Amino acid sequence: MTYSLYALHGFLGLPSDWQGFKALQSHCKEFFPIDIFQGPLAIETLEAWAQSLNASVAKKHKPAVLMGYSLGARLGMHALVDEPTLWSGAILISGNPGLSQEIEKQRRLEADAIWAQHFREDPWELLMEKWDSQSVFAGVKCELERREENYLRTQLAESLVHWSLGAQQNLQASLQDLSLPILWIVGEKDQKYRQLAQNLIFKHPLSQVLVIPQAAHRVPWENANAFEHSVNNFLENISKG
Repeated sequence: MTYSLYALHGFLGLPSDWQGFKALQSHCKEFFPIDIFQGPLAIETLEAWAQSLNASVAKKHKPAVLMGYSLGARLGMHALVDEPTLWSGAILISGNPGLSQEIEKQRRLEADAIWAQHFREDPWELLMEKWDSQSVFAGVKCELERREENYLRTQLAESLVHWSLGAQQNLQASLQDLSLPILWIVGEKDQKYRQLAQNLIFKHPLSQVLVIPQAAHRVPWENANAFEHSVNNFLENISKG
């Protein structure tokens, strides 16, 4: 069995980020790189965006597998929880299932509001330096081109507020109980997300948590060979299962 694969990029990402993964694309029946900022529900709640995606997928192709990176993974989690029978599996990369304490959520909302202001006002090159200096990137240089003209700054700023981790429910229990296979990927150099992954125990027997070596937060682009190999193996296994 082959799948239609829906790929969701991250914050500061573009649908074209996925174009280099030819081995992965050839493994799928169809490959749909989704622009998470397109459509009338582009800057709505995480839940509303997920419902819009599910409604679109339901009209098209089955079986479908969802793949999301970082912010795309969090949006994807909401789609899985909202309509689990729509999806045959999921690949979630550098994703955060949610914060458990209200004080953590409030701190994240405040931090993202500050970032949003930076994205509205700061010179672009300085802003990219600030963004890339975050600990999850472990000092690994971003190989993806990030030109200011490819974005709407107001859209980026609004997404930081509306799609903040602080505005998200904790989906860990719901994700773990899903009766569909999930491949949860983190990079070995991304200590924060490795710790999050250690607490995950999924219900489905084909689900697994995988740590990719020689990669931090931007796993697919920092160790592309290991990433593609792992995802293709996962797709083969769920086809057999």
